[in-house]
Amino acid sequence: MDNCPGCGAMAPVHDTHGVSYTYKGQHTTIPGVAAYHCASCGDVRLDPAAVHRYDELVARFHRKVDAALVDPAYLRAVRKKLRLDHDEADEVFGTDHFERYEAGKAQPHPSTVALVKLLDRHPELLAEVRGV
Repeated sequence: MDNCPGCGAMAPVHDTHGVSYTYKGQHTTIPGVAAYHCASCGDVRLDPAAVHRYDELVARFHRKVDAALVDPAYLRAVRKKLRLDHDEADEVFGTDHFERYEAGKAQPHPSTVALVKLLDRHPELLAEVRGV
């Protein structure tokens, strides 16, 4: 590549390094991206051979972020299904923030989401989780 397609600067540098990426407010660095990097404008153009790998790593990050996010209405529905008030939900799920999760003001830790999903599918395990 002779000139940067973004700004026209001479000779973008071909290099391999991490590229910052953001999805739904979550940040990561996609490692080892082979691309042309323009020092003048910061433009990055992937090598054709790197596109598939980059797309796969981005898709994997999307799946990870999406798995950690949960709809507040779902949390409320599961809590009610289990017949828990907010204090009991905090005790069961090991948090002090369940009411904030339901209000959409905070996102629960992925382990909390996993436990909510497990108890949604198997409410009979609630007593065991409580240690009763």
